[in-house]
Amino acid sequence: ELSKDFSFSNRLFYAKLPNLQLDIDFKFDIVTLIAVIMHLNREEIAKSINNIKEYLTDNGLVIISYSTTPREDDERFFEDLRGKVVNEMFLSEGFCLVEESRSLDSLGRGIEWRSGVFRKIV
Repeated sequence: ELSKDFSFSNRLFYAKLPNLQLDIDFKFDIVTLIAVIMHLNREEIAKSINNIKEYLTDNGLVIISYSTTPREDDERFFEDLRGKVVNEMFLSEGFCLVEESRSLDSLGRGIEWRSGVFRKIV
């Protein structure tokens, strides 16, 4: 169990997107979303970005990684995030793109991944 093994466990929080409801009196410097947003539809992604922004410090960062390859043979929902869809959503919500990269899936599944760092503009 994380709380027994790590002294920083009281600084880790879990919430479900797109509606973040954290009972905290501070803001985060960094929020990470690894293999998350691809399972939300575009409306939910936009709402999530807006909610995340409220919990970030000035100039706070969002680090994301998501797949852009469609998967018809998977029972889970995957939004089509090819092109600059995600970048445009973050930019329209008051973020700037700091860094972006693309890579092929390390498990050899033929899936493209995008990773990005976005900074909240003050």
